[in-house]
Amino acid sequence: MILDAKHASETRVGKEIQKIKQKMEAMAEKIKMINDRVAAVEPGRNALLKTDLQASIAKLEEVWEGEVGSSVTGDVGGG
Repeated sequence: MILDAKHASETRVGKEIQKIKQKMEAMAEKIKMINDRVAAVEPGRNALLKTDLQASIAKLEEVWEGEVGSSVTGDVGGG
């Protein structure tokens, strides 16, 4: 019975890890697209856009950490 619960928990964790990997890959694609767009902008405007981009990335990382943290804690506490 304990082994069944352990296996079920490990399966859930594995699925959550796969979801996280997919989200990270999607995020990496979006960041690449943003970097390409920023690189294509005129150099004179690049400094302002770079600051905006850095602020957006910082906010994205903050939200991402919150989602990953709540996702992982939610599974561990729920099992």
